[in-house]
Formats: sequence, structure tokens, C-alpha cells
Amino acid sequence: MTAVFLDSTVVTALSLTLLTAIATGIGSLLAFLPGTGGRRFVSAALGLSSGVMVYVSLVDILPESIEKCAHLHTPAIWAIAAFFLGMALMALLDIALPGHSMHAHYDSGRAMTGGKPADPGLRDRLRRTGIVLAATIAVHNFPEGMATFVSALESLEVAVPLTVAICIHNIPMGMAMSTPLYYGTCSRRKAFLWSMCSGMAAVAGAVFALLFLLPWWTPQVEALCMAAVAGVMLYIVFDELLPEAEAYGRHGFVMGGLVAGLAVMSLCLTLIGHGH
Repeated sequence: MTAVFLDSTVVTALSLTLLTAIATGIGSLLAFLPGTGGRRFVSAALGLSSGVMVYVSLVDILPESIEKCAHLHTPAIWAIAAFFLGMALMALLDIALPGHSMHAHYDSGRAMTGGKPADPGLRDRLRRTGIVLAATIAVHNFPEGMATFVSALESLEVAVPLTVAICIHNIPMGMAMSTPLYYGTCSRRKAFLWSMCSGMAAVAGAVFALLFLLPWWTPQVEALCMAAVAGVMLYIVFDELLPEAEAYGRHGFVMGGLVAGLAVMSLCLTLIGHGH
């Protein structure tokens, strides 16, 4: 067992997985660039986050899960069921946790002061939205880390392009979660740390695969888990991200950000050949 941990192939595989986590942190830092303080920016940024999540969920993760099920002779309906199960679990969370639902709308004049939420309730909801989003993306990153690690053990010719693809994928994901975290906590440091913790879930997935899961983790299990993650992400968009974006009172910028988010992820996934 010691020899396994000292094997250079294992170290290389873990290093490639770490790069995907760092890409999430880079995306988080990009959200802090100058000119990100006004209500218009926040509305557009949350809209962009929503567009990213919608595109990733419906165009990338869910179709890929269905396709994997088809290749594995698993009924595609299982992936669809897992997708709606993810949404149902989030709905149950809304019911179970008092104050978790985010449907209140706020007057834009009192919602923001100096580009940050003046209303403590709005800050709390943004913070909670960001944390839930970070946790969801962490769940998304976990099997990606496993996939990167396992592919690197088998062939670097496969693993390196996969790592680059995931890094490009993770940069806008980091921006998506960092925006509500920053405006919910009013702290760049906290937003960055949460984003990095979410990104490091990929490394945790690689280590977990190395230690425990390789004997029984199957492509079917991965496909169904990812479909459920897509459902969770979509629920967060419509229940939390978009209502919060509208709370800033800049509907036109919300829609502009939403379309931009869809376009950015469409371009990224097309360029890396990851879309299906």
C-alpha cells in the first residue's frame, strides 16, 4: 500500500486533480475585479450565475448522464428520475428549514448601500444561497475529481485534455458561487475560501476513490448521482439565484446576465468539446 502512495503516477493524478480545484479559485477571484460594486453589476452577476447553472444542468450534466445510462444499457428514465429527485430533495429542504425559502422581494433603494445589501435579511439569504450553491458544486466536483484521478492512472493522454476541459468549466462555476457569497458575507476572503473549499471537493473525490471507492464505484452510480446534482443546481437557480437577482431591482440587467451566462458556458463547452 505504501508503494501505491509513493508511485509517481498517483502523485501526477492527484496534481492534475488539484489543478481543477485551483481553477475554481481563479474563477472566484475574477468576480472581485474592479467595477463590481453597484446594483447593476450585482443584478447582472447573479443573472450570469443563473445562466451558467442552467446551461450546465440542462445542456451538459443531464444529457451526459442520460447518454451514459444508454451506453451502459441502463434505462434513461433512471437518470430523469434522479434529476427530479434532486429537485425534490431541495424542495424538502425548503420546507424543513424555516426561513430557507427566498421569495421575498425588496425595494432596490433600501436593498443596497454602496453596492452591498443594506437589509440584513437579504444578506443572510445571499450568504445562504452562496453556501448551498458551493455545497452543490462541491458534490458536482467530487465525481469529477474521481474521473480525473482514474483517467490519469490509466493514461495521461486522456487525463491532460480532460483536466484542461474541467479547468475551463470550473472558472465560470467559481464566479457563479463567489458572487452571492461575497455580497452575502461582504468579505472577499470568505467568498474565496468557500469557493476554494468547493473546488477542493475534487481532490477529496480523488483521495476517496484511491482509498475506498474504486472496488464498487460504477459508471451507472456516477451517472445517476450527476443527474441528481443537475436537478439540485436547477432548483437553486429558480428558487434562490434569480429571486435574489430580482431583489436588486434591475430586471434588464438580470436578463442580460442570464443570457450572457448561457452564452459563456455554451462557448466554453463548445470550445472544449464537452457539450453533447
